[in-house]
Amino acid sequence: MKKLTASLLAGAFISLGGCASTGAESGTAAKADPGMDAAIKQAEANVAAVKKAGFEWRLIDKSAGKKSVPISKLLKLAKAAAKKGDTAEAQRLLDRINFAAEMGMKQHDHPGKVYYPPR
Repeated sequence: MKKLTASLLAGAFISLGGCASTGAESGTAAKADPGMDAAIKQAEANVAAVKKAGFEWRLIDKSAGKKSVPISKLLKLAKAAAKKGDTAEAQRLLDRINFAAEMGMKQHDHPGKVYYPPR
């Protein structure tokens, strides 16, 4: 029984040793993705347009805490996530930012007054 336990432990240590990262990028941030850079630039343009129109939305997001924040702050968080190499989180935030910017522009384009026909 002791031999079996010792051989299982030795096998586990050997297999775990192969899982360690030995690449050149270990411990450093991942290289920037050109597609992510383009998505960030597009989101920046969308946020700038909606801010200029005066219809910047505020969203509640888990990355920003419990309070609502403007989408410009979410854009900063998305840039920070992309810089750290967390592309999934950055893309999730960029999708929310682009949706909110598009809806803000649609809100801006709406006449804003309800038409009630005369009786």
